[in-house]
Amino acid sequence: IPARITGLLIVLAAWMLRFDCIGAAKYIWRDAQKHPSPNSGITLCAGTMATAGEDIPDMIRHFTGNRKLFFAHFRDVVGTPEKFVETFHECGQNDQPAIIRAYRSCGYEGPIRSDHVPTMEGEGNENPGYEVLGRLYGIGYLKGLMHAAGFDLND
Repeated sequence: IPARITGLLIVLAAWMLRFDCIGAAKYIWRDAQKHPSPNSGITLCAGTMATAGEDIPDMIRHFTGNRKLFFAHFRDVVGTPEKFVETFHECGQNDQPAIIRAYRSCGYEGPIRSDHVPTMEGEGNENPGYEVLGRLYGIGYLKGLMHAAGFDLND
């Protein structure tokens, strides 16, 4: 049953394709051309795309303009797709304020999730990338950037 009939949102993320960022973009565009559907889109992971050398604000403008950006992962890394290290949001290779400004200027209204943060001193590492203190730090940083960019955080 096609997604456009069921109302199911189909979201393609690069991690589903073993971090094949270029492949993920090709699949979504192939699908959009063969079977146009408002229900087919992407999860844009800034960290994953940064390892591929992509211009994240440009990707945001492109996919938001085509109404194909459904979900945003806000994270940062240093490295390549084959070898990378998760960093705190302001310590990686992305210009995070520019990314948030791009979401705002494009009118993006979907969810933005703080994702994958380093484990903080004193925490266990039972859930790598998702421990409480690092997550709180990431959410606070994200909210600060969103406030500075003019997002209405009370909406």
